[in-house]
Amino acid sequence: HTQEDMYLIRSGSLEQLRLPDAVIWVNSEREVEGLVALARAEQWCLIPFGGGTNVSHATHCPTLEQEPRPIVSVDMKLMNQVLWIDETNGLAHVQAGITGADLALQ
Repeated sequence: HTQEDMYLIRSGSLEQLRLPDAVIWVNSEREVEGLVALARAEQWCLIPFGGGTNVSHATHCPTLEQEPRPIVSVDMKLMNQVLWIDETNGLAHVQAGITGADLALQ
């Protein structure tokens, strides 16, 4: 959680914080594709959750007024692999759940 989230929790203002209706952990690109197709058919709002650093504030759910559909958090942590490295150009293709620590280990 962010510092702002913690403040809302500790100050008793938790009702201002919208939480996801469900969390789904995906293991592969194929699972992500299937989930996106299902979400489209069922009218769910998907919010990806990457490595958990929250640098993009991706854990903030829009209010019910802004987004009335059910919100599903898609936890990408299990998809934390380096797919390829191009040392010549200094590029790497990594999965969405990778953290800096995961990257350093691989």
